[in-house]
Amino acid sequence: MFAVVRPDGRAHATPLWFRWDGDDFNLIVERGSPRHSWSVAAGRAAICIEATGAAGELDFVTAEGPVRVVDPLTAEARYQLWERYVGPERAREAVGRGGHETKVLLLLRPETWIPSRG
Repeated sequence: MFAVVRPDGRAHATPLWFRWDGDDFNLIVERGSPRHSWSVAAGRAAICIEATGAAGELDFVTAEGPVRVVDPLTAEARYQLWERYVGPERAREAVGRGGHETKVLLLLRPETWIPSRG
């Protein structure tokens, strides 16, 4: 779940695919969309990730920090995100059809980590 504060002070949260590169969460959104413009205006966002543990229990972590925009989005960055969720073949097909030209990459660099336990 990706969350950002809107200019009117209300929170906006939405599911969004992500890829962790070791430093930043990589998220792709439409250029000019509310998620894009609100992220730029706020300069910060959060992501909450849910996972199932080894014993089947649900767990999550929230990370919050500054966001920067990479525009234009490269086909390679889009491929890396798609590959994570659908595998290499379907990722190549999706990226091969185009569409990355209308999107931007949001890089969320966590400053604060909030685990579900602890």
